[in-house]
Amino acid sequence: MKKNFLVLITLIALIVIAFYFNKDDSSKEKDNLSVGVIAPLTGPVSAAGEDLVDGMMLAKDKLNSSVVLYVEDSKSVGAEGVTAAEKLFNTHKIDILVSMQSAVVIPVVSIADRYNTPFIATAISKNEFTNMSQYTFRLFTPASLDAGMMANLANKLNMQNMAAI
Repeated sequence: MKKNFLVLITLIALIVIAFYFNKDDSSKEKDNLSVGVIAPLTGPVSAAGEDLVDGMMLAKDKLNSSVVLYVEDSKSVGAEGVTAAEKLFNTHKIDILVSMQSAVVIPVVSIADRYNTPFIATAISKNEFTNMSQYTFRLFTPASLDAGMMANLANKLNMQNMAAI
């Protein structure tokens, strides 16, 4: 599980770098790519938030890149995520935003959209997320696909009963 999560974070880093090189010429003059990360660092799912941040830092170090990470705590609360996003855009002038959890990500979409900034989200199951803005990208299956994938697996394995936790 931990290995899969690190692979996911490395993919996020690669996507971030790809966006950096596809931006207009004025942004390429910058020496660093500023990435804002909004994660639950306190509260009931802080372990997942810490894994996200640790994975982003690991990918940054492994790629030996000029990516600068700015991290804010969402506390798993939408309003805290909105405050964090405004701070990241206004104080650090971020180029990319990364966050997690539907309760935090959904209210932040309009802010990333206002700044015309790519917004990458993980651990979000809301179906409508990627349709909310041209700047939104997900790294998690939408809820509408989860049950279908489990049913296909059960059929493939000829299972009569299956449970998901």
